[in-house]
Amino acid sequence: MISPIDSKIPFEEYSKDQAKEYFQWFMTQIEHRIQVLDLYIRKEGEVIEFDYTPESLIPLWRWYEKHIVEEKVPLREYLQEIRSRPKWMREWIPRTRISLMKTLIFGSDIAIYFAEVVRKNSNGKLYWGYFTRPKNMEGANRPVLMGFKAKITMEPNGIIHVCTMDSAEEKKETRLFDLYNVWRDDIA
Repeated sequence: MISPIDSKIPFEEYSKDQAKEYFQWFMTQIEHRIQVLDLYIRKEGEVIEFDYTPESLIPLWRWYEKHIVEEKVPLREYLQEIRSRPKWMREWIPRTRISLMKTLIFGSDIAIYFAEVVRKNSNGKLYWGYFTRPKNMEGANRPVLMGFKAKITMEPNGIIHVCTMDSAEEKKETRLFDLYNVWRDDIA
């Protein structure tokens, strides 16, 4: 996915016009990204039914967990991170990270599919949207699902990133399906 906005600009720094432009572009990419994910999986000889049922999340996550690759953080980056943190935090700074090119490259497409499963099973209550304020809130200037109780929003990329980190520690093929059920309970 090649964004119409310079990829070096963090989402938090988007102007209202940039957030709107990105959102409009993103909406045109949803079906295509799911098709690309399906084609990639088929190219590997596997078939997952992308039928937008919650149960379809189980074989998708099972497939994805096989593709989670950790890599060592380069020493220079690691030392820079250590120096930038208080002493009490230093022991918690990991020496490994999830590989962007070998793992997270699939994450954004899985995030889109996950959000679409949640949206399509909400009886029309959920919808894609975006917000621009407050800029420091998770999901600002990004496409999010809206329509949940208490006006919470779902930023699917962040969700998939956390699930990826969890699955790097311990595999659980129902992780995404279980998370679907948590979010389902928050539909207004």
